[in-house]
Amino acid sequence: MLIDDLLFPKRCSSCDTWGEYLCDSCKQELRYFDFSLCPVCDRPTNDGKTHDVCRSSLGLDGFIPIVQYREPASDLMKKIKYARVRDAAQEAYSMFSLHWPDFAPSFDALIPIPMHPKKLRTRGFNQAELFAQHLGKLNRTPVLTDALVKIRETASQASLQLDGRKQNLQ
Repeated sequence: MLIDDLLFPKRCSSCDTWGEYLCDSCKQELRYFDFSLCPVCDRPTNDGKTHDVCRSSLGLDGFIPIVQYREPASDLMKKIKYARVRDAAQEAYSMFSLHWPDFAPSFDALIPIPMHPKKLRTRGFNQAELFAQHLGKLNRTPVLTDALVKIRETASQASLQLDGRKQNLQ
C-alpha cells in the first residue's frame, strides 16, 4: 500500500465504495462501443472516419468512441477534471487499453485540444493531454502538444446546453 493511499484513500467515482476510483461492480456497468460514429451526423461509420457527405474543411476527420459517456464513466471523468484527481486517470487509461477498437485506424499524430492558460493554471493539468500521452504510448504515435493554441477564454462546455455548446465551439 502506498502512503498516498493511506492519506488519500481511493473511493469509487460512482458509488463511493472504498478501494478504487472505479470499483468492480461499477466497471460491470460500463458500456463499450464496438462500432464508430460520425462526429457530424452521429450515425455509424466505417473505420472511425467521418462520412464523405459530412466532411467540412475545419471538421473532424473521424471519431472513435471507446465507452458511452454515462454513469459510471462520466463520474470517473468528472472526478479527473473537476475534483482534480489526476491519478484517477489510470482507471480511464485501462478502459482505452483494454477496449481499443480493432477498427481504429493508425494516426500520424495525436493533437490534444488545448485549454486556455487561465483554466490550465486553475486545474493544474490538461486531461486531454494526459489521455493523448497515454494513447500515444499505447499506439506508438507522436503527441503534438503545441500544434494548437487556445487564445480565447470561453465558457466551460459542461455549463452549457447543446445549443450553447455548439455556439461556444464556433
